[in-house]
Amino acid sequence: MVWRYRDKLSAKPFAEKQEFHPMPGGRPRTSPSKSELHTFAEHLSTVRRSTGLTVADVLRRTGIADKAGYEIFRAQRLPTKTQADALARVLGSSVVESWRVAKAAVERAELAQRDTVNLRSWDDLPNPDPALTKILRAQLAVADRFPYELLGVDAPKVSSLYIPERLRWENPTSADTTLTTISAALAKHRNILITAEPGGGKSMAARRVVCRIAARWLRDNGTDVPLPEPVAAIYLPAIDIAPGRPWAESVADALVRSGRFHARPAAELFAERAQGTRWLIVVDGLDEIADRETRRAVLELLGDLMRGGGPYRFVLVSRPLPEDELRLLDRALPRFALQRFDADRLCQFSDRWFANKEVPEGTAERFVTAVSEADLGEVVAVPLFATIAAAVAGTGSPEDLPRSRLDLYERFVGELLEARSPSDILSPYPRWLRSQRVPLLEHLAQSHLANGVVHLVAAEHWVDRMCPAGLTSPRNAAAEIRHSLIETGVVTVDDTVVRFPHKSIAEYLAARARATRIPAYFPDLKSFLERNSHGGRRNLMMLTIAAWTRQPGNDPALAFRHLLGSPNLLPEAVDLIKTGVTPGPEIEKALITRILINCRDEDFSDKAAHELLVQLGPRRVSRHLFTEILLNASRKPRKLALAAKTYAAMFDRDEAASILTNISQTADTSALSDIAAHFDAIGMSSSSIDLYR
Repeated sequence: MVWRYRDKLSAKPFAEKQEFHPMPGGRPRTSPSKSELHTFAEHLSTVRRSTGLTVADVLRRTGIADKAGYEIFRAQRLPTKTQADALARVLGSSVVESWRVAKAAVERAELAQRDTVNLRSWDDLPNPDPALTKILRAQLAVADRFPYELLGVDAPKVSSLYIPERLRWENPTSADTTLTTISAALAKHRNILITAEPGGGKSMAARRVVCRIAARWLRDNGTDVPLPEPVAAIYLPAIDIAPGRPWAESVADALVRSGRFHARPAAELFAERAQGTRWLIVVDGLDEIADRETRRAVLELLGDLMRGGGPYRFVLVSRPLPEDELRLLDRALPRFALQRFDADRLCQFSDRWFANKEVPEGTAERFVTAVSEADLGEVVAVPLFATIAAAVAGTGSPEDLPRSRLDLYERFVGELLEARSPSDILSPYPRWLRSQRVPLLEHLAQSHLANGVVHLVAAEHWVDRMCPAGLTSPRNAAAEIRHSLIETGVVTVDDTVVRFPHKSIAEYLAARARATRIPAYFPDLKSFLERNSHGGRRNLMMLTIAAWTRQPGNDPALAFRHLLGSPNLLPEAVDLIKTGVTPGPEIEKALITRILINCRDEDFSDKAAHELLVQLGPRRVSRHLFTEILLNASRKPRKLALAAKTYAAMFDRDEAASILTNISQTADTSALSDIAAHFDAIGMSSSSIDLYR
């Protein structure tokens, strides 16, 4: 009663009169930022005075208990969401926004308080308690599982197949192109973002980080650790993050969805350090959140968590995202691009893939040779396609490999469906259902790309629409549809959700379906290219055009003419060739000539143009044309040196070293360090160059 009386006598809010003195026994309820709590309390009192209500009036109308209410107005506690909503109904909607700001400050303060304990060495790692042990074992089982094993691939575990990754620093304000590793990046930065092209090995790299950490906690002391600081790691698919839920609960829910928990782990475990160590949260597949608003909400949540500190570190993994979305994360977040396989890494991959398999001796070497002879080197530099090519080679002869990316998809999916097509189906409905597996998969793939999550009911609705008249659906039709989808090996069915183990498989199937609906004259091709040539839709665009060129009566030259008409679309023209589209000799020569001229031209990016030449390879780019247009016509030492480096990658390393030596003898001193770097890049000694002459 005393407080109510004083409130009537005073025009000042309680937050101004009463200093914050925590009471014994644990009050206040939180450990907040005082300034933000006082700001919130002042805002409450300001809007209360404008309504002419007393504190007692407000509490009576909101139903908030007197004790809690006066503590709120005295800046001694933060209201709950329910209490804030009740206050907003009485005092106006501005209360909710002010409450959100104060709540964020409170949570940051709590995280900072939890972040005070620090275990500094892996040698001091304690034995994990039962709850943490269960989490670590589940994470090891999930992360060490080859992500495409349900596609019918008999693959090794992630831990035995892993090839050391190479990362390139990608921050827009930095000119640093030095290659590094995940371990080195985490040693320097608290949080990192790793991007890669479709199939670029992002998930494998992410899983390997978690495997190494979980194995070390579980006392596999021979396992090297990916960063100096001891941490406990969680592999978290981005699509499992619920931005409207508390972070710790979202993590706990995601672990349940991994299928390795009979009971949900306590969310409180993820709200504070794990036995003195921070959590390393490995978030995989941000680009797979199909809904743009949901993806932005997830990025905002992750940005808040990274800026807020607390018991977390993050490794974010994704295809490239638009710059306006990346800004929602921490602006200082270091970005790295995962590099493709080079020749050495492809050999390592082949050795590990075919190890301990029942294949003839020398299969790994024959596979690498077949890749070279099929001109698939640039295709299988993408880890997913190396995996598909190895899987295809494992079912027959390595020499019988497909010749392009599109051919690899077609062969792989075709063999899966053929191998899983029983011939003894007698009942009409299952027989018809199996005949519709490809169009059903194509429909589900389009739904997956549009919505991110595809429920089994979508397949049931499609089957109902397409079922021919006179064919009666059995009572167990839903079970038949589920079984038919699982039987394909192309998707998995988890409870009521249909999942594609890799996004690019869904893109291939969706592209096939879209291509059949595009007329031979390809209306709006120019706008189609402009809309989709950047960001997450590029791979789907390339596969759609490639599939369209294979429709009877369609002319690939139509697509290439549009691509050659814009200098910015030359990478797409090269990618279309590597996808499996033959442009014809005249168009191919025009494309190569244009790229060579761009390498020489001041107005174009040397590095990007040279990478296009390497992708086309020496079978398409003749040594004579390369020498005539680029080496003989270039005059600037730096351009000649870069051309020599590309020459080494495509034709002859010793000749390239000779070219670099000749350039170094006449170049000015400012160019010598670049020339020396190119010597090192092609694996030759630069000791003959006098950098200080």
